[in-house]
This record gives sequence, structure tokens and C-alpha cells, in this order.
Amino acid sequence: VGVILYIMLTGVHPFDLTGVATDVEIEEQIQKNPLPPITPGLTSHLSDSAINLIQMLMEPNSTDRLSANEMLHHPWIAGDEATTDIMIGSDQKLSKFRDLRAILEAGIFSLLIENGSKYMALSEYTPKMVYKDIDHHKNNQAPASSVLKKAFEAFDLEGKGFISADDLSRVVAETTQHQLSDRDTNEMIDPFNHDTAGKMGLSLSSFSKVAGNLKHKHYPRGHIVFRAGDEGDAMYFINSGKVEIQTKKGKLVHILRHGDFFGEGSLLEDQNSRFSTARCATPVDLIKIKRNDFNRYIQNSKSAKETLMHRWKARTLADTKAMIRLQANLKSMELNKGDTVYREGEIGKSMYFVDENRGGHFDVKHGDVTVHRYEQGESFGESSLLFEKPRSSTVICASDKCYLHEMMGSDFTAFLESYPDTKSDLLNMCRKRLFKKAVKRYAMQHNRGFSNKDLIQAFAHADKDNNGDLDIDEVKKLMHAMDPTIHEKDIIELMRYIDVDEDGKLSFNDFKRLFRSFEFGERDGDPKYEDSLGKGGKGREVKEGDVHGQEEKMN
Repeated sequence: VGVILYIMLTGVHPFDLTGVATDVEIEEQIQKNPLPPITPGLTSHLSDSAINLIQMLMEPNSTDRLSANEMLHHPWIAGDEATTDIMIGSDQKLSKFRDLRAILEAGIFSLLIENGSKYMALSEYTPKMVYKDIDHHKNNQAPASSVLKKAFEAFDLEGKGFISADDLSRVVAETTQHQLSDRDTNEMIDPFNHDTAGKMGLSLSSFSKVAGNLKHKHYPRGHIVFRAGDEGDAMYFINSGKVEIQTKKGKLVHILRHGDFFGEGSLLEDQNSRFSTARCATPVDLIKIKRNDFNRYIQNSKSAKETLMHRWKARTLADTKAMIRLQANLKSMELNKGDTVYREGEIGKSMYFVDENRGGHFDVKHGDVTVHRYEQGESFGESSLLFEKPRSSTVICASDKCYLHEMMGSDFTAFLESYPDTKSDLLNMCRKRLFKKAVKRYAMQHNRGFSNKDLIQAFAHADKDNNGDLDIDEVKKLMHAMDPTIHEKDIIELMRYIDVDEDGKLSFNDFKRLFRSFEFGERDGDPKYEDSLGKGGKGREVKEGDVHGQEEKMN
């Protein structure tokens, strides 16, 4: 009765203040301290008589505890000390705490997304990082921290060992754009005053309890987390172990490890069935995010949704390219330095994969100028097959030895017919590459190189109205300056593919995601590079000073 009264008057369980503890944890808390928490943050609105009744009903010694009959005669029950004052907001206390916790959970979720599967980028990743079973913890390296501990450390940048009210405000503002008041942060921290960090803030233990909707699951080796075709009801973060992603027929597509996430696709796409099978390659610990929680998190965090969309698009392309590698009809080739794979203007008859282990690297040239380099695990040559156009560049072996795998055009076409959904992924990849070539062609025509500052200058030049975004007409002018025959429908599809916030514009941040030098931190010696357009790359002019300001940062 005392526990029920406490919940009715305070809005929280006396031995589970955050509402996420298990029965075992509640039992342990009662054994540790059976007295109800009477603290300013929880019971300051209660009268002395109400507090006295709670304490007498929750007296640990059963002989001293109030009986039901004695309770009915207590002054607070009898109404002898009843107040006519309205307890403002008492009926909203629990709801408010849950709302605040949902915002904080969305911030934590955003951090997990930002830190997970980083190699999945629209600029195209190095496939062998995904496809091969690489042991990241060999050579006696320390084991990786749990994904929640990494999130905790992102809050506690100073290494204090706890998360302060200022830490909460900062991260929540950065990840969800919600501005927390001092009262909000105190209401988050107050229920944990009994914890190790006390009034200073949230300890790692308390932080884990706040993130209680991030459910931990343990599965043995060989367990199937989900199968291709299953209805998608959750996504997962890998806390430890390895998970294999397989095709419907059981062929290995890639291996995921600590910190990676998977299963998000069926939550993002209208079709909510699983695209592949997830199998535990080792015993694994996962954090499971159910659909309802997932939807709440992305509603509270625009940045998490956008990052997820970018990584999901990159993942679908990665899966497609991995599936092509699994085909048996690939011809292996060995080349010497200076050998040409194909020349600009030739009719395309094949596509190619650079061998993942010893492939070497290949220079991509427009005329005599090297504009790009293909390395181990990368593919090329798809565009001329998909668009039925001549080769747009020359590719030459630049290592002492180069090793390629060739797929003939007829086999490539047969693959697309067998897996029709993959064609749109490859078309989007090729449209993206055409856009990148157009940007680099602009740089060449204006006697510039391909450093980040040169790419920034190209963006500023294409942004004719200086509003910080490229609309479809500005993108069209840039691409048609390189090749007037590019179809308008391909430019429209390109915009749909890279414009994840669906505002019809290519922001500067969208632009950066297309180039590996930005995406993977190759920033001319400045790892702290930040765009001068402000948060999101929108809403203010790209001026000459902006470009110079960024150039100074990178020099």
C-alpha cells in the first residue's frame, strides 16, 4: 500500500525512480535500503502528514508498520490536515520526466548512430573493411569499450567520471536541437542523488538506467537474429562479438563487429520486411531498439535520422557490390605498371573489381590529368554499361603490379535481371560519380587541384544565388558543363538520392558527404575542419571570405 501511495503522490516508483529497473534490480534496491526516498526533488510538494503516512506504511519492521485499520484513521486519510491548495503539475510529473528521458535517449541514440558503421559512407567506403573478417583487437590491444560507455564519454568530455547538468544540455542541444532548462536537467539528475555521483550528475550506472529502453540481448554463436523476409520490428547495435549478414541463400555479404549497427533498413523503408539474414558468427551482446522507440528517437533527432539515411543508402550499395563479387563468372587479370584497363571514349564492354588483398591502385585520368584513384576492393566501369555511353575516363595501373576481376557486360546484365532491385542502387552510385566528376572537371578548367579547399571553391562557384545550397538548376548547370547529354531525369534522381532531408536542395553538408576526403577526415592536415556555412550547411551565403576562411583552417 505504501509503494502504491508513493507512486500516486510522486509519479515514480520508490525503488525504481527511472521506471526501467528489472524485478531483480528492484529487489536488490529494497534489500540495500528499504526506506522510501524523501528528497526535495521528489517530495517537496507533499505535506508533512503525507510524508509521515508514506514512511509509516513503508516501515521495514512489520510490527511497527501501520495496519489497514490504522491507516484509515491517519490524519492525512481522515482529511484532518487536508489542504485546499492545488498541487500544480502533480498529474504531469511522471509524464514530464518521461518526455525528458525520451529526449535524452534520442541524444544517446544519435551518438550511437554517429559512432557506428562509420565506413558506410556515400563517398564509398573501402569494401575490404566490411567484407573481410578483420580482427581489430589483435596484438594484445585493449578490448573495445561498450557502446553505451562510448556514448557516456561523449557526454563527459572532461573525464570527470559523471555527466553534469551542463554536459546534458550541451549534448542534447547538439544531437536533438532541444534546449534544456536548468530545471529540466535537474529533474533528470535528482532521481539519482542516491547514486555514486550524488548531486554532481549521472554516473555510468545511472546513465545506463536512463537509457533503459536500449534493451541488451545476448545470443549464442549460430543464432539467427532475423531472416530475410521476416517483418522488421527492431534494429541492433553490436556491443561485442561478430554478426554475419547473408543473402537469402546463405551467402556471406559482410561481417559486422563491435559498434556497428544493423536492421535499420526495414525501419526506414516503406517495405518493412528484412532484406537479408543476420547470423551470430560468435557469441554476441546486442542492444535492441524496438520500432516504437526508434520512431520516437528519430522524431526527436533530425541529425540521427539523416545520418541513418546516409548510412543505409551506403549499406545497400555495399550489399549490391558484395553480391556482384560473389558471382562465379569473374575473370582475374594481372597488369603491370602503366598498363591501360580502358581509355576515355571507348565503348564499355566490362566492369571491374580491384582485388581486395593485392589489387594495387589505378589512376583515373581525364586527358593527362589524374582526377581520382581506385584502390583495393573498389569497383569501376559500371557507368558506361548502365547508361550505354562511352568510357568517361582512362584507367591505368599505377602500382608495380595490379590485380583485377573482370565481369563481362552480358554477365553484368544477367545479374541485374536476376536481382532487379540492385539496378537502382548502381544507377545512383553512377549518378553520384558523374556529379563528382563534374565538380573535379570544374576545378581542372579553373586551374585548381582536388584538395578540399578546391572542392569548396567549386561549390561556391556553382551556388549562383549565394544562398548556401545548390538547387536542381544549379546542379544541372554544373553537370551539363561537363556533359550536355546527361539526361535531366538522372539529375532529378541524383537529387532525390543525396537530399535525405527532402527539401529539394543540396546543402554544403550533403555535398561534403559525396567526397571521401571530407567523409573520412582527410582535411588537408586539419582534423577539426568545420564548414563555414554553420549547422547543417544551410541558411547563409557562401561568400568569398567563407571559402578563404576554410582554406586558412586547412593550411
